[in-house]
Amino acid sequence: MHSPSLPSPPPVSGHAPTSVRTRGILYCQKLMYQGVAYGDARSLASAIAKFDATGRIPSDRQRRLIMQYSAQICRARLWRSQLLLEG
Repeated sequence: MHSPSLPSPPPVSGHAPTSVRTRGILYCQKLMYQGVAYGDARSLASAIAKFDATGRIPSDRQRRLIMQYSAQICRARLWRSQLLLEG
């Protein structure tokens, strides 16, 4: 059961977001819902959204954040195994 102090998770539509920006905003909200601080959530969301849209590999800093927050990323259903395999 969720803590009453947490907001509800953002709704997920049946369609993929149309832009990297929209996708990044949705991903950021999902990560923050899992307890990731805003600044880190924003960086992670950007990395994952760009990877999804263009295949862009995360920076070294983003890779460190991905490892640090791997559990939260998985719970938000944003884990992409290829994020850490290339580069």
